[in-house]
Amino acid sequence: MSPPDRRRSPGTVPARHPAAALLTVAALFLLPGASLAEDLRFALSRGGRLTALADTAAKFVGRSLIVTAATAPVSYTFDDEKGTFVREQTIAGELYLERPRSIGKRRWNLAVAYQYYAFSDFDGRDLHHLSDVVPVVGDDRTPLFSIPDASIDLQAHQTTASATYGLTDAIDLNLVVPILHTSLDRTDRVRLIGTPTTFREAGASAASTGIGDILLRGKIALSTTDALRVAAGLALRLPSGDPDDFQGTGSVDVQPSLFASSLLFERPGMLHIEAVLNAGMVFDTDDVDDSEGRWGAGFATTLGRWVALETAVLGRHAVDRLAPPGAFDLPRCLDGPGQCGTPTPARRVGPLPLFGFDGGRPDYFDFAIGTRVNTWRDTVFVFAGALIPLNDEGLRTEPAPAVGIEGSF
Repeated sequence: MSPPDRRRSPGTVPARHPAAALLTVAALFLLPGASLAEDLRFALSRGGRLTALADTAAKFVGRSLIVTAATAPVSYTFDDEKGTFVREQTIAGELYLERPRSIGKRRWNLAVAYQYYAFSDFDGRDLHHLSDVVPVVGDDRTPLFSIPDASIDLQAHQTTASATYGLTDAIDLNLVVPILHTSLDRTDRVRLIGTPTTFREAGASAASTGIGDILLRGKIALSTTDALRVAAGLALRLPSGDPDDFQGTGSVDVQPSLFASSLLFERPGMLHIEAVLNAGMVFDTDDVDDSEGRWGAGFATTLGRWVALETAVLGRHAVDRLAPPGAFDLPRCLDGPGQCGTPTPARRVGPLPLFGFDGGRPDYFDFAIGTRVNTWRDTVFVFAGALIPLNDEGLRTEPAPAVGIEGSF
């Protein structure tokens, strides 16, 4: 991994890692013994009470970087009478759903894809426009500071190299190696209470490039009739990416899955429509509570033998919360703006979550759309697609586009 690119501006505390910088806002607190007027620190305590929060958040961010399916654009079966492999009539439109058809014995598919992710919301709050005007208080109940303005801009550029090999007519093996460039820019405007300097502005930038988590995927066809095709899959996610840079989960994930499809309509050589269903479970081998269920359902449509389309809805369901209850809570002045705006000890103090963050158990729903085009002799294909968020629970991105090129032979 290349060393992170860090740019420091006046009054800035540099971010050690993108993950730490993102969670800085969630973990804003005064270090014991520090004077607010002299040393207001924006720091994530990696060895303190927020360590578990940092690790959990990194896992959920890493799992948000979805790679495209291992589905090859075409499948081949061996024709005993002709003594050669015969191409199926349709090309695959599935980019995010896995089709149950295998590629064919001793066939290869090599693909390169680029995907872009811009994280924009957490718990329904816009990360670019955060505000919390209720002051944090010290041990003596004195109001210390509030955060009227904060902004977090986290982006990930993911390039994946994928290879699929048909071990038999029924079994496919797939390897995916992602290269990630992650970057984060953070700015904060803090109101200091009872000091000559009323406001203090700070910011940090960090970037890193490295290998993400490597994926090993396998699939075996169980049923091959057009009325119902079924395959079983198993994927291993190896922790080769650095979770502190939002480039991996930091743990081994095991994902058993089932893939099914059913032919809905076909006019040979003109139109082919299938319903496709995927269901699986991602098991975190370090902590089962960090596991999540996944499913997808949609339609794959082929026009002639040149263009294929996919529309689908994808779901992800975390087993546990993003963060423990109260992880974002800080002691606050509850006396109202007039009393809380002075360095006078507060009469009423209570915990409130920073920026209203809760960190509850999220359910993610996305609309997936994709297309694949046969550009040269059933061998070279280009594809494009996007994941469009349908809800705002947990950590969410803006619509995430994907483009790529692949060859089957």
